Amino acid sequence: MAHFARIENETVVEVIVIANAVLLDKNGQEQESIGATFCHDTFGGEWVQTSYSAKFKSKFACPGDTWDGTNFTREESATDVV
Repeated sequence: MAHFARIENETVVEVIVIANAVLLDKNGQEQESIGATFCHDTFGGEWVQTSYSAKFKSKFACPGDTWDGTNFTREESATDVV
């Protein structure tokens, strides 16, 4: 399964899961751009792939996170500290 985050004004507003098969190019290789286009065409908006295991883009995207064009980040607040 592949996870994609919808971005509005550099902020993650939702994260969805799509089948890996949606990402495959004609050579059977996964391509983020194909998944992002699928999400855009299906749901509208800007979509960026995120990694549940944080293998890329620094962390798994969650609603409220910031997208800087390269990585997802979350500003830590006093309520985030346990």
